[in-house]
Amino acid sequence: MTKRNIFLRSNRLYFEPLEEKHINPYYINWLNSSKITQYNSHGVFPNTKNKTLQYIQAIQEDSNTIVLAIFEQLSNVHIGNIAIQNIDFLNSTCEISILLGNRDYWSNGYGYEAFHEVIQHCFTKLNLNKVSAGTTSDNIGMQKVAKKLGMILEGTRRSEIQRDSRYFDIYLYGLLKNEYKKPKQKIVASIEARMTSSRLPGKVLKKINNIPSLELMINRVKRSKKLDEIIIATTTNKEDDSIIKWCKTNKIKYYRGSEDNVYKRVLNTHIVNNSDIIVELTGDCPLLDPMLIDQAIECYLNNDYEYVSNCIEETYPLGMAVEVFSLEALKTIADNRKLNNTDKEHVSPFFYTSNQYKTYNIVAPKNLFYPELSVTLDTIEDFKIIEKIDNYFDNDDYKIKDIIAVAKKNPQWLLINKDIHRKGLK
Repeated sequence: MTKRNIFLRSNRLYFEPLEEKHINPYYINWLNSSKITQYNSHGVFPNTKNKTLQYIQAIQEDSNTIVLAIFEQLSNVHIGNIAIQNIDFLNSTCEISILLGNRDYWSNGYGYEAFHEVIQHCFTKLNLNKVSAGTTSDNIGMQKVAKKLGMILEGTRRSEIQRDSRYFDIYLYGLLKNEYKKPKQKIVASIEARMTSSRLPGKVLKKINNIPSLELMINRVKRSKKLDEIIIATTTNKEDDSIIKWCKTNKIKYYRGSEDNVYKRVLNTHIVNNSDIIVELTGDCPLLDPMLIDQAIECYLNNDYEYVSNCIEETYPLGMAVEVFSLEALKTIADNRKLNNTDKEHVSPFFYTSNQYKTYNIVAPKNLFYPELSVTLDTIEDFKIIEKIDNYFDNDDYKIKDIIAVAKKNPQWLLINKDIHRKGLK
């Protein structure tokens, strides 16, 4: 396997310095394709392997040019190149251009994502004050990307490009460092769910008072005020086809991944979904209070912690676990180390066991401190107490304080599952 030389990384992409190893027949075909090169200067003269090698050697010796190969993370497919060129350190300016050669990846936001990542590098690492880009008047897609990035149309070079016996203008865009605004971070909750639980098979679709457990949980999670999306992270096991069918019927987003490597499943769920901040939930928490989700997100956003949860030390009732971290942080768990079984099964313990991250555990206030109550759905005994609690209320909009109140009012319910051994981390 070719060793990666990653220079930059975004949610769905990574970038390597363009090198000889990237040259192959597919790459040469990009440069000679009239469709792919219709909006740039490639494709005018034939490109060969030798000419491309000469180009790479030239840019490697040019201190005012950086050319990066763009790769899609999940497939490790080289999908295009992006260049920072004409870097002027005296005046703190540069120009950016892009070539997306793999047409399978067109119209999926990859161009915008690549530009965004490289512009950030120009402003924060190269300490430039202005980035510029140009495109032809008929390249509507690039014009939309420029506007979405907040770039200003600064001028027009009239009839600058001739193509197919027609002349086209070049639009010149610019963006100053003090004009650049980072896009709003996309906060996404993933719910890990599968049908093959050893102690309670099919539990995520088992009906609690005529509503599937997963539906009850999603109805409650949807009341979060800070989540942008919810996505079900299930497996490729045929047993989980029923979860997919339910998701499609209820118009819930889903991703299918590894059954055994939950870390990889959760990671890929959020790469595909282009998430920025991950709220990790498990499908065995049907009574989870959305207030706890918002509390953890707010704690994460308002501080410089890399990992926030309320379950490093259990102080709330079991079944109220929320974990918040960035997609970028999750990727680092697998950087320069081999995943162990704990990583693969539980996803995030490395955050709080390695002493390499800034972490914070939210402790329940006195009125919500009740770890002796377990409403996590692992066994039939858990199901019985969850159903009793849910049946007590007229709708599913009850809060954690209401759950605790009804449990304290009916202390005999706690005896139902008090002797259940939990299989989680110690």
